[in-house]
Amino acid sequence: MICINGRGAVYGEVWYDEQPPGYSGVDIILYRQREAAIAGAQTTQSLSLITDLADAEDAIVAGFGKDCRYKIRRAETKDGLRMEFITDPKSRLDEFRAFYDAFARQKSLEPSDHQWLIGACKARQLALSSASRNGEALVWHAHVMFGNTAGLLYSGSYFRNKDNDYRALVGRANRWLPDDRQRPHLSSPSRRLAPLEVCTVS
Repeated sequence: MICINGRGAVYGEVWYDEQPPGYSGVDIILYRQREAAIAGAQTTQSLSLITDLADAEDAIVAGFGKDCRYKIRRAETKDGLRMEFITDPKSRLDEFRAFYDAFARQKSLEPSDHQWLIGACKARQLALSSASRNGEALVWHAHVMFGNTAGLLYSGSYFRNKDNDYRALVGRANRWLPDDRQRPHLSSPSRRLAPLEVCTVS
């Protein structure tokens, strides 16, 4: 469970199929991206994209569009990209935040939530990934994890004021980075989720 000190209350986040501990020491529990709502709880529903990583590689790739498959293949074979997956990201949080927050300013988005990132690190439920070329970071992703499920929470890329070739490279890197074949840290059966629903109970 990810614990966060809020204004006048301590919040605990449980993700996917996680169950809160018997004594959590928090005032409010937030249930994130659950398949079924909690009875009597306030619920917000949204659509989700799910990739089942227990499927064979060919089956996963076949689910991508033709253009997406081409861009991933080119990024993999011709662009000279390096992928890094970080399961103990505490020492890299400042690097991630500097990159993502610069991206967020470009796009007029909210910056990353530093307190949440620290809480997720302490709970060992945060993983970071990046795609780079020649030592220059092109894309950073942040994933929230529990058990065999991982969800993309932050995605940032940096290409404003760059030429078209560079922008195209970053676009390919962004598609290549979440390519599900690159997730050996998740044991089968596994899955990757986009936002599903949030349930809040006190």
